[in-house]
Amino acid sequence: MTAKVVALCLDSGEPWVLDHYIEKGRLPNIARLRKEGAYGLTQNEKWYKAEPTYTTVMTGVWPSDSGYRGRIVYHPEHLDVQEYGTYDFQEFPMFWELGKDFKVCAFDFPQAEIAGPEKVNGIEVVAWGAHTPRRGPGSTPEGLIDELKQTFGPHPNLHHDNNNIYIDKDALQLKEELTIGLERRRQIMLDLVAREDWDMLISAFGEVHIILHQFWHLVFDHPLHEHMAEDGRDDIGDILEQIDDIIGDVEKAAGDKATMVLFAAHGMEANRADICSGAFLAEMLYRWSYNEAALAPSPAGTPPPPYRFDYPRHLKYEVWDLVTPEGRKRLTSPIDQLQMGLSLNWQPTNWYKTAWGGMRAFALPSYSDGYIRVSVKGRDEGGLVDPEDYNALLDELETYIREWRCARTGRPLVEETLRTRKTALDNTPNLPDADIVISWAKGAATDIVEHDKYGQIGPVPFFRLGDHTTNGFILAKGPGIEGGRELSEGTTIDFAPTILSLMGAPVPGYMKGRDLLAS
Repeated sequence: MTAKVVALCLDSGEPWVLDHYIEKGRLPNIARLRKEGAYGLTQNEKWYKAEPTYTTVMTGVWPSDSGYRGRIVYHPEHLDVQEYGTYDFQEFPMFWELGKDFKVCAFDFPQAEIAGPEKVNGIEVVAWGAHTPRRGPGSTPEGLIDELKQTFGPHPNLHHDNNNIYIDKDALQLKEELTIGLERRRQIMLDLVAREDWDMLISAFGEVHIILHQFWHLVFDHPLHEHMAEDGRDDIGDILEQIDDIIGDVEKAAGDKATMVLFAAHGMEANRADICSGAFLAEMLYRWSYNEAALAPSPAGTPPPPYRFDYPRHLKYEVWDLVTPEGRKRLTSPIDQLQMGLSLNWQPTNWYKTAWGGMRAFALPSYSDGYIRVSVKGRDEGGLVDPEDYNALLDELETYIREWRCARTGRPLVEETLRTRKTALDNTPNLPDADIVISWAKGAATDIVEHDKYGQIGPVPFFRLGDHTTNGFILAKGPGIEGGRELSEGTTIDFAPTILSLMGAPVPGYMKGRDLLAS
């Protein structure tokens, strides 16, 4: 069998990281495809750059159009947040919903849904092993995913893709599981390629996402690198080398007439966000609101202790140990939240929900950037801020947050802030829940921060060591594509029209992106 277009996403495949391993000779297939095909860099949207990325890829529209910025949604009517699943794809469908005229195989793409045989003529498989699929396993035909699991095995890391970075046996186990998962992925992809003459086969390597989250510090720049890296050890390179080999096998199986498309919608760097967005920002706003600490403080200027490497438990338990007696009166513990069935029990920011009623501004839970919500009268339950005071309060908040710094280096935490609405009561459709979005600076890759007035927060354990950038790329090699061609820089909404054009499929009029190979 053959395939017309094989589109493979290297989930979070930071371009310069791939260049690093190409230069080392560890990715010969990707290097060859670049030499024989066309290659260009892409940029994702700067704000809300992580959570909605794959919805943006699949729909070909920005979050400002789809309204989808992630699975955590704030409900102002009762000062609470809730996690949901994927986008519903009703207004903007997945770009491979092409009906009977095109044969499509969509295997294990992150955050995809099952459209059904009326909309997809072929095969759909979701949540076999994707990173954060946000839904349970499913397939069209209905029993296919069970068949694949029985024949080739499940992916060991479905919903289990984090390790305690301070316990080496956890890292070794995660790497072993990823290696097993990739070998099973190889066999499934080769099986699916052979089933039909596909107009398009699309899939993703979520393993890239996982290794860069969890192993970043062992290879690249991070505060823990000098303490934990080992000479001769490169878990990231080993996994990427295995993926490169699979790409070569899939290309061969797809046939000479196939166009190979490799792409990444975002990349990875040293993690600036997990701790700052997930713990520190909530405590910063708590101290500003209540003039007391919920996490045990030290005075500003106190010499930070040496890094600890003996954190045996999950971040949530280590951080909860730091909560003061006063903080325990207002915060809800992760154990209590777990018993209540709250999925965000692991994130310290979520513990502060029970304190929001007395705060003029508070941090919303986040998987990426920092999000600040203002408690506005007439908009939020029990609102505390008059709408006419809204912009003045935003000024105060931005100044305050910028006064915090890394306690180890003195470097600022904030790179840039975005105000999402012009007025407090702006009800324009598809606005974000946050009033201020914070893009963290390089100095935010830290375990302890301080403020001259409010003292220090931390140290706390590091969690994931890599976090997302807006950097991506596209590579296309196939009939009619000039080898060595450099493409002009594109964006995330360009992937869908480019792949559709390569298939000879129509590009919907609502897509504002462009065919990157046509310009």
